[in-house]
Amino acid sequence: MQTRHSCKEIAALESVIIEIMSDCNQGDDADGIAKVLVAIKNGISAYIEEMEDYYMKKILFMAETSNKKIDMMQREIDGLEQTYLDLLAKACEMKKGIHALCLMSGMNK
Repeated sequence: MQTRHSCKEIAALESVIIEIMSDCNQGDDADGIAKVLVAIKNGISAYIEEMEDYYMKKILFMAETSNKKIDMMQREIDGLEQTYLDLLAKACEMKKGIHALCLMSGMNK
């Protein structure tokens, strides 16, 4: 995973910049230093784009996974609601049956 290496890359970049700055103080060619700095900037930009792409893909994957889980849970809830309604209907039938038995046995006077 790239995020594990980002601290090492930043430290390496810092050392390169320090080296370039020390070279600049020693009077090296300004065009060469500018080219190196542009190359570093381009490298950082490429790395940032790569990380943005990685995290966008990760976010999309997580969203799709979450939606699938939500759909699965909704189907489960719908099934449980149907089971509850079926049990409620059976309980009403049993209540009517018990009431009829009570009437037949004379318990409901």
